[in-house]
Amino acid sequence: MATRKNLQDMIRQEGQKLTTKPANAAQSSNGSKSVESNTPETSQSEDMTNSTPAKRNLTKADLETTVMELTTKLEQATKRENSLQEQITALQTDLFEQKTHIEKLEQSNLKSELAEAKKTALKLAEANSKLTEEVKSLKKENQELKVKGHIRPVEKHSDEETRKSTDFAKTSWLL
Repeated sequence: MATRKNLQDMIRQEGQKLTTKPANAAQSSNGSKSVESNTPETSQSEDMTNSTPAKRNLTKADLETTVMELTTKLEQATKRENSLQEQITALQTDLFEQKTHIEKLEQSNLKSELAEAKKTALKLAEANSKLTEEVKSLKKENQELKVKGHIRPVEKHSDEETRKSTDFAKTSWLL
């Protein structure tokens, strides 16, 4: 906004400089004294007109045309700025919405994964408790059988003893 005002002020100043300078030149050529004011605008316009003689010869119609062109360009630039600002706002809104959607999806994915993990943990805990109970019952049965004398300790046979017993079956007449 401030740059637009500055641009408009500069356009006005340039228009005033160019229109006041030819009037001052006409007064000085008629032999009358030119009245100089101590305002910065006139000193700037004198500096500008002295440095650019082509601008001194511009007519009022040329100046008005230039002002109109600059005004049109300013309006176009303002419209372009507004449309770009609207695009920026729309894009920022879209970005915010996408971020919230991503967060929601991540939360829902995490919730579903958590629920699945809970189900799996529950199944494993149930299986573990069943196995623990089964092991306890088997140990109890084993102890009871030892007490009753039904179970003999398991002896490990070597390969030679196994071979001798198979040889005995071959050599014996009993089938």
